[in-house]
Amino acid sequence: KTLYLLAGIVILIAIIGGGYLVMSQQKEQAEVTKEEFWEKQKPRIETFFRYNYKNIESFHYTGTSQNPMGISIEGYVNGDEKLNFSATVAGYETQFNDNSTVSEELGRLSKEPGTYKTVDEIENKQKEND
Repeated sequence: KTLYLLAGIVILIAIIGGGYLVMSQQKEQAEVTKEEFWEKQKPRIETFFRYNYKNIESFHYTGTSQNPMGISIEGYVNGDEKLNFSATVAGYETQFNDNSTVSEELGRLSKEPGTYKTVDEIENKQKEND
């Protein structure tokens, strides 16, 4: 009886430990996937802002968040935290196209307020010019 009880305890500990290991690996993989996702979106975000705003030289990304509109990456341009933005996508299966919120200061750098081109439109225009 004692041997069976001991074997049962060892098996139970192995199952719990294995489950924890699998869960932590899945969480780590999800974090890598999120980071890879944002690394692919950053060039699209930069294309959008450089095309639609004046004098954009550099980007600094400060973090990501989830909100009712989707998933956002926040940052600022030209080393000035007052020139901040939040670029949003509906989910990890979508691409950034034009959904963004900008500070009033960054809004003043808009080339043509209210007539932004989406990333898809910008890319199509660039392909036509090639």
